[in-house]
Amino acid sequence: MRSSILSEFERFISIIFQTSIKTKKKQLIRDMLTHPVYNEEFRKLLEFALSPYYTFGIARVPSPDPNIKELYDDPRKAYDETIDLLTLLSRRDLTGYAAQDAVSKHLGRLWSDERKAFRRILLKDLRAGFTATTVNSIFPHTIPVFSCQLALSEMPCLSEIKYPVFVEPKYDGVRTIAYIVDGRVTLFSRNGKIFENFEE
Repeated sequence: MRSSILSEFERFISIIFQTSIKTKKKQLIRDMLTHPVYNEEFRKLLEFALSPYYTFGIARVPSPDPNIKELYDDPRKAYDETIDLLTLLSRRDLTGYAAQDAVSKHLGRLWSDERKAFRRILLKDLRAGFTATTVNSIFPHTIPVFSCQLALSEMPCLSEIKYPVFVEPKYDGVRTIAYIVDGRVTLFSRNGKIFENFEE
């Protein structure tokens, strides 16, 4: 194993996963995000992994391309290429077979621990027992979170209502929130999951 941004990220995530004590997890996340060398890079990787605003359209991570014989020799290049690929995938500049092929080739050039980190991010599942909420409880607003106003579960007492009031019926169905970036509309559920079954 070589020391690189991605392998250090994987090392931190693995240690956090092995810790079951919440305060210890938070301390490890704090250590990660105040790392003397890689704190900004770790923040970016966590944002890609935890923010609902980034999705990559990869349901199943392909195997590393066996035809790739040369690994990234520069750890910084491995990180930069990872960020570039995640950006292309999240903007849907790469989709379908082109996306699968790009991911496979990139995996082929990464070292073993770097591959693990990249896979975790692509699947948006760090498998470490913490969420964006945990990160934001330590460093507020580090990871953009998805929230929406929900209906009240019970009506307030009529004597407590201050008039005038605005009301609307509560319909059965699904609440969606439209997020527009560069002219592309993405529909999200209230939990931040993308609705992919609507036609453009």
